[in-house]
Amino acid sequence: REEWLGDGTPLRPIHRVSTEQLEAHFRSLCNQIKDRFDIAERKAGVPYEMSGIIAITGTDPARHQPFRLQLIAHPTGRVTLLRCSSPIGRINLRNDAEVDLLYEIQRDLNQVKVCSSYNVKDRESALRVEGDILFDPASTQVDELEALLFRVTCASDAIEDRVLNRDADP
Repeated sequence: REEWLGDGTPLRPIHRVSTEQLEAHFRSLCNQIKDRFDIAERKAGVPYEMSGIIAITGTDPARHQPFRLQLIAHPTGRVTLLRCSSPIGRINLRNDAEVDLLYEIQRDLNQVKVCSSYNVKDRESALRVEGDILFDPASTQVDELEALLFRVTCASDAIEDRVLNRDADP
């Protein structure tokens, strides 16, 4: 019987763990994160995935940022990654001033990974910040997930605030 990861990639013997072990450890980490922080979970029960909204601390007024955690296979198929992504919003990548500001902020935020999905009809790009860590049930700790979650959501919120001048309504 062939098993699959959440992104549809077959689980290979090199992973050395079952999909049940991956899912159990992932759920355990997600539950610990929910217990530590003010997170409103969305789409509960989706295998290998958790979506939610986290309160960004230290902002006045309070800001909130949506995020998505998911287990994916590395393109080589040799390791499993835990990916965190957080949407920024839509910008026109043909607007040089917005693109220049985006690059400046990205540099200020230690070169966070900003991804874009272009919509031909609207001629706009939906931006998001992404980050990955290696995921292994034997070694991945909640503190690693916490650091990833905060790095991605705080960067996404900062870009959203400075480029779009708003806090998107979650």
